[in-house]
Amino acid sequence: MLRRSLGQVSHGTGTTPASVTSLLQGLEARGFITRTSSPHDSRVKVVRVTPEGEQIIAGFDEAMRAAFEAFYAPLSEAEQDQLLALLERLVENVEVPSRPGGPPGDPRRRPL
Repeated sequence: MLRRSLGQVSHGTGTTPASVTSLLQGLEARGFITRTSSPHDSRVKVVRVTPEGEQIIAGFDEAMRAAFEAFYAPLSEAEQDQLLALLERLVENVEVPSRPGGPPGDPRRRPL
C-alpha cells in the first residue's frame, strides 16, 4: 500500500497542505474516499478509496486514452510523432520559475 504524508503529497504536487486537505474534503464529500484517525497517532488521518472511488479510478485510463485519441485524430501518425519530438525539445529547455509563497522547503520558493 502506498503511504504518503500530507506534506509529502503537497510537496510532490507543488501545492500547499491546505490545498491537499481541501481536495480530500471534496473527494470525501463525493463519497470517493474515507478519512479516519490513525489508531497509532490521532494527528494522522488514514485515507482509503471507497468502492465508488475505485470505479472512478478504473474508468480513468480508458477515458484519458479516448480523449487523447480524439485530440490527436486530425494529425497523421507522422505529424503526431513530429509534434511529440518538438514538444520534448521544448520541455528539455524549460526552467521551472520560482514561485513566491510555495510550500516551505520547496526549491522553487523565492525568499520574500
